Amino acid sequence: MNAVDTNVFVYSVDANAPEKQARAIAFLESLDAVNTVTPWQVACEVGSVLLDHARRGRFSGDPTVAITALRSRFRIVTPREHALDIALGLVATSRVSYWDSLLIAACIDAGVRTLYTEDVQAMPQIAGVDIVNPFK
Repeated sequence: MNAVDTNVFVYSVDANAPEKQARAIAFLESLDAVNTVTPWQVACEVGSVLLDHARRGRFSGDPTVAITALRSRFRIVTPREHALDIALGLVATSRVSYWDSLLIAACIDAGVRTLYTEDVQAMPQIAGVDIVNPFK
């Protein structure tokens, strides 16, 4: 199972970074929708970022339409309560931030083996989750 982080989705609609936009779109289209999920917090963050970009004139689309497209392409998974305990353990034992540990814990909880992100590049694997930058 795969998961995709916020930055990949945001680049896919960011006309201010046309090269990354094209790469993000191609990458997202290459993923198997059955074996790829969107963690709940990623869906929430994408909405927040797109609304902010729209207010600042950096996104000319409709954030609601973009979120609906995301939801229709990849199933959203919500972490169970024990994911917080996993995240707290990751903060204590690894070099990842609290927010990144929450995302990785949600991935662990959902059975994700690969997280595609431009962030969290300090370690190629964290607690059994491979961290892969789709832009490299």
